[in-house]
Amino acid sequence: MASRLVAHDPDALLLYEVTDLYFDGDIEASVANTGQVSSRIADLLPVSEIARRTWVEIEKALEAGRSRAGRGVTG
Repeated sequence: MASRLVAHDPDALLLYEVTDLYFDGDIEASVANTGQVSSRIADLLPVSEIARRTWVEIEKALEAGRSRAGRGVTG
């Protein structure tokens, strides 16, 4: 599809049937959006580290919410 767009094929519609691409795997149905956030990837981490960091962030957000609600921190 991308090569058809570059060649200015009038029948190649950019987002035509995009759901067929993403949900049915029809790579001829549309242009796949890929790589938009790849420049934001700074580290390749083990899943265990991602889960640990996520849990720490969740605990901080909950603590901040409790403080705003006037309940203080509970353990």
